[in-house]
Amino acid sequence: MEKEQIEMFIKQSKKGNQEAFVKLMKQFEPVVLKMKKMYYVKDFDQEDWLQEGKIIGYQSVMNYDLLKGLSFGYYFKLNLERHIFSILRKQNAYKRQSDVQAISLDGKMAECGDTFLLEESAAYDCFAPIYMRDRIAEFYTQLSAFEARIFTLYIKKYSVQQIAEMLDCTELKVKSGLDRVRRKFKKSMI
Repeated sequence: MEKEQIEMFIKQSKKGNQEAFVKLMKQFEPVVLKMKKMYYVKDFDQEDWLQEGKIIGYQSVMNYDLLKGLSFGYYFKLNLERHIFSILRKQNAYKRQSDVQAISLDGKMAECGDTFLLEESAAYDCFAPIYMRDRIAEFYTQLSAFEARIFTLYIKKYSVQQIAEMLDCTELKVKSGLDRVRRKFKKSMI
């Protein structure tokens, strides 16, 4: 879809044209589905992701300023990513940890065998990946939106220079962000 057509759909959507909004969101469904592959949100299926995408899409359309020069696609993606980070932070909040970390005994028995609790080392080996996943998820929630974006691009093997260009900031700002990410990672893995 061309930029002019997207701008037309945005203008029509702001005026309440639901058909234009549906067409616009259909164009950005791949962005939502890509986020779904990047981030695990507990109890979210594809329909939940698409619904959240539409909600954030509507908010993005209503707040989007055509005159600022920022592409709508990037603006929408940034808003959706921030929303997902917010959901992940809520899921990993301290008072909800027991719910997030709950493990089905039947599932563990099916995965590790019915004697997995008899041997301490076997039980540890079985739970080690779950423990690490939870620690990494907890670490991720400690990052600011900027740090999370840097971290995501960095683990995708983008260079500091490329990240700076993508985020429209200086390399020094990216390096500082990476230093903060490293410190938080070390602290969360202790």
